[in-house]
Amino acid sequence: MILWIFQITLLTVGAWIDDLNYSCQSGTSRLGSITDAVAGTSDDWDAEDATFGYDVGGNLASQSGKLTDIGYDHRNLPVHFWLSSGAEVVAGYNAGGRRILKELKDGAWQFYVQDGQQTLAVIEHSGFSHFNLVGNSTFGRWEPGGARRYYITDH
Repeated sequence: MILWIFQITLLTVGAWIDDLNYSCQSGTSRLGSITDAVAGTSDDWDAEDATFGYDVGGNLASQSGKLTDIGYDHRNLPVHFWLSSGAEVVAGYNAGGRRILKELKDGAWQFYVQDGQQTLAVIEHSGFSHFNLVGNSTFGRWEPGGARRYYITDH
């Protein structure tokens, strides 16, 4: 059970992006809501105030403003997402439970090229998306045009 929830604050280019507070559903360790003390933006990635719902098995079933329902397969993997906008996203998994295909809300798709537990590349309906840079773990990505992005971790 979660005994305390911490606050996350993000600052970029002199402007606050998020100042988040989390709370759990009463008597559980399930995330119940997020509140953001900073006004929202039009960016899809920006966190906004939200409440969360769960099914009887404890799986996330809804998020206000984003997801109206999530369908799970017999392995308890999320395979169908119904978005608040009315769009749908579908995911497919291999026998080991690794996501290998994602159909996006506009009918586009992404296929994940894997070697064991490593995702080596992502191919989209329109062509190549990116290669992951891998060693002992994924440490970055190479994108069309030669752009490289590296992930900074503390381990």
